Amino acid sequence: EQPMNHPIHVIGAFSDTNRATEVAEELGGTLILDPRPETSHLPFAALVWAGADRPARISEPADVAAWIACERTIRPRPQTAPPGTTLPGVIGVFPLIANPTLDHDAADAHWRDNHAPLALEIHLVMSHYRQLCIISHLHGLELDGIALCGTDTVDDLREHFFKDEAGRQAILNDIAHFADTKRSPRRLIATETVFG
Repeated sequence: EQPMNHPIHVIGAFSDTNRATEVAEELGGTLILDPRPETSHLPFAALVWAGADRPARISEPADVAAWIACERTIRPRPQTAPPGTTLPGVIGVFPLIANPTLDHDAADAHWRDNHAPLALEIHLVMSHYRQLCIISHLHGLELDGIALCGTDTVDDLREHFFKDEAGRQAILNDIAHFADTKRSPRRLIATETVFG
C-alpha cells in the first residue's frame, strides 16, 4: 500500500474571478477559474486554495462557499510553469454531492477506490487527475468533493473524454452509484495558475 500524502487545503469558491485572482496572488495559492465571460450559470466561477494555517484569509472573501479538503493526486500533473503564469491545458471541474443512499465516507471510498481506476481506464485523454475530498464544510454551497480532470484542449474534454460509448456508459453508471447526479452542480471548464 502506498504511503498517504494528501495535502490539506482551505478552499474558497468565488463568483468573482477578479477577487479570486487577488486572493490567490496575495496568499501565493492556487487559482482554478473558468475564463468564460458569462459564469452566472455555473455553481462558482473560481476556486482558490492555499495553506490551511490562515483559513479566514480564504473563507471570508469566498462568497459562494468555503471548505477544508484533502487533495488526492490520482494522476500527477506533468506540466509546470513559472509562478503566476497559467498552466497549459484545461481542467474539467466536477462538483460532487454524495448519493443520498450513502454517507460521505462510503461515497468517498467508492470515488477513491472504484471510480478513480475506472476513470484512468476510460478517459484516455486525461493528462492529470486530482480529487478534492471535502472533510469540513465552512459555509455556503455544500459539496462532498470536487474532481479536477485535466486535458490538453477543450475539444478533448468536450468531444473525446470517453474512449468509446461503452466507456461513457460505464462511467455514468458508476457515478450514479456514489454521486447524486441530479443535485451535483454542473461542470466548469477551467484553467490553473499557481502563484506560490
